Amino acid sequence: MKSLVGLLLISILILAGCTGSKTETLANAPVATEDVVKPFKKEGGQVFRIGVIQSGNYFAYNDVLISIRDGLVDLGWAEKVPLPDKPADPESPFIRDILKAWSGNSAFVEFVPEAFVDLNWTEDVEAPAAMKALLGDASGVDLVISLGTGAGKFVKKLVVAGQVKVPVMVESVSDPIGSGIIVSATDSGSPLVSASFDPDVYDRQIRLFHRVVGFKRLGLIYTDTDTGRAYAALDKVQQAAKDLGFQVIPNTEVLEDPPDPKDIPKAEEAYLAAVRSLGTKVDAIYLAIQAGLTSNSLARVLALAEQYKIPTFIMEGPDFVKMGTMLGESNTVQIIEGLYSAKKLTRILSGVAPNTLPQVNAHMPHIALNLAEARRIGFDIPVDVVLGADDVFASTITSEVAP
Repeated sequence: MKSLVGLLLISILILAGCTGSKTETLANAPVATEDVVKPFKKEGGQVFRIGVIQSGNYFAYNDVLISIRDGLVDLGWAEKVPLPDKPADPESPFIRDILKAWSGNSAFVEFVPEAFVDLNWTEDVEAPAAMKALLGDASGVDLVISLGTGAGKFVKKLVVAGQVKVPVMVESVSDPIGSGIIVSATDSGSPLVSASFDPDVYDRQIRLFHRVVGFKRLGLIYTDTDTGRAYAALDKVQQAAKDLGFQVIPNTEVLEDPPDPKDIPKAEEAYLAAVRSLGTKVDAIYLAIQAGLTSNSLARVLALAEQYKIPTFIMEGPDFVKMGTMLGESNTVQIIEGLYSAKKLTRILSGVAPNTLPQVNAHMPHIALNLAEARRIGFDIPVDVVLGADDVFASTITSEVAP
């Protein structure tokens, strides 16, 4: 049931219209109708081969890739298969196990385990040889999915160097324009590249958060680097602050994505220290993408939020709302975005040039909220927000952890 909150959400929604033009398709490919391409194989009956590059181990990249393949399942291109358990070794990328589980489960498209490159948050200036090989002439893949800002920046460098020879879909990037990965919302800058993003999603989140909570001082934790500011959608937050009359209280004493997974606990401790420092200074905290905010540190982050009676909104990760964050976006968003990207993928395989396809996927907010967390901090969520939310959790799966 959608109540008055639906009108509230629509009123703050900024929809960006976008259109795409078709190019010549493959000889044996069906023409896309309403962005849907019926499943087909390559000439000779071979399946299409998909490669994957990720910036580093990050739960959202797993979710994005899974949502794209789920979209392919909905379109008839693949079969639904159970996902493997997460690896016990934190240094082992979960995506590698996912790709193995998917292997051989589609007659039309194969996510190739051997065509996976984990950049492991590299700080190198040059793209690694494995990535160059995957995007080059002899890779043997028909399309590559690039996950994250770091991977997208390397894609851009290789495009400029003329070393990208296969279509690339840039996914899971907060700000592909500000990061220099694409030129604009309508121009990727390369015939072989297309990004998928919603330029106003974080603006909508902040404005909704403010409408619900009415904060005067918003805490924001990020590293003061180009990447850190992009992850935090700093420009969107600052513009909303100017428009709505609240103050942004930052803490930048945190760590960037550590290349060595053994350093993640250091990032988590730095993040917790940042939350403590903001505790008495803010009315709410916007939990933006940051290396120290993980599924392992979330319980302690929320324990601090509860100590200081601070409402929280998570930028990414609907599961984090289930785990205790007060507000965020629901799994419905992932489903919508996954199907959108899956449609793009099939159109590219049918011969449509990536840069002719829409890059902006604007959609209504789909809200998840955790009533248990609201009760713990003594915040009364308006009834219209409760009735209008897609997902409402009356309990939490996080354990009580002392801050």
